[in-house]
Amino acid sequence: MVMRTVVTKNYFYAVAAASTIVLSIAGCNKSSETAPTGSTPATSTGAGSPGAGQPAASDQGSSAAAKTQINTVSTTGKAVFDSNGCMRCHAISGQGGDSAPELTHVGAEAGHTRAWLAAHVKNPKTHNPRSTMPAFEGQISEKDLQALAAYLSSLK
Repeated sequence: MVMRTVVTKNYFYAVAAASTIVLSIAGCNKSSETAPTGSTPATSTGAGSPGAGQPAASDQGSSAAAKTQINTVSTTGKAVFDSNGCMRCHAISGQGGDSAPELTHVGAEAGHTRAWLAAHVKNPKTHNPRSTMPAFEGQISEKDLQALAAYLSSLK
């Protein structure tokens, strides 16, 4: 029963983190799409008709595309985490090593932005001169580093 609770709780956190990322990305790059002051967003039907207030089909497609992009980044970031052996030292939700900090909630810690996490992976001594974590600068591509940082920042 305890394992089922942990899995259910972790699934909830993963869904919540993905939702947060989707919502934050959905708000990005809206400068050209912003409605003029006083206007209302496009809806699939007029006011007073069935479905009034529902997003237009094009908005629903954008949301689905954003979710797909988030899932891809998260999946890529997790794959980068796994392929670089991070679990040998770090644990997530009790799975992995115990010789380095546990990362289950690393994205919730104050100051742990994507940029901070990427910089820490590149050179941990930047943030902690006594860190025993190896520097991964030059060993992980910038694209993979950003995916890893996105993944780690989703762990809340």
